[in-house]
Amino acid sequence: MEWVEQTLPDINWHLDVYSSFGIYGWEERDKEFQPLFDKIKKHPKMTYHGHVDNKEIHKALQKAHIFALPSIWPETSCIALIEAMSAGCICVHSSLAALPETAANWTLMYDYTQDMNEHASRHALTLADAMRLIEEPSMKERLQMQKAYADGFYSWDVRSKQWEVFLTSLLSK
Repeated sequence: MEWVEQTLPDINWHLDVYSSFGIYGWEERDKEFQPLFDKIKKHPKMTYHGHVDNKEIHKALQKAHIFALPSIWPETSCIALIEAMSAGCICVHSSLAALPETAANWTLMYDYTQDMNEHASRHALTLADAMRLIEEPSMKERLQMQKAYADGFYSWDVRSKQWEVFLTSLLSK
């Protein structure tokens, strides 16, 4: 954590961590990460929330400036990333699996690597870039466009109509 803190720009920051296998009912898998969670809990600029209801996540995203997703799970899509894009957060994540498609070039993305130390370094450096860019007028404009994209492309109104068309086409075969 010390290296990461040295990488960050000299600004006031606070990290809220929402992470737990509890969302999947796999609380036992959190045990291997307990030392990390304990460090986060003791850090004056970090708060560990664990697994919380999605409504709480939505509220937190509305207050957040940056969404950091250091995930190493190959997702086919990422609802958390979509929700953060819609909330107008600068999103920092790797290029793993379908994350590039989901983000559609609106986010700060770094090349994924299976080397976990290198992955952490890339994530930290990109996160530091996000913190430097946060007050840039061009970034604020970009985030407004990102939100419009996410709301327009991923909204349930749009998606439900696409599914209706798809399912109707299957019935007509």
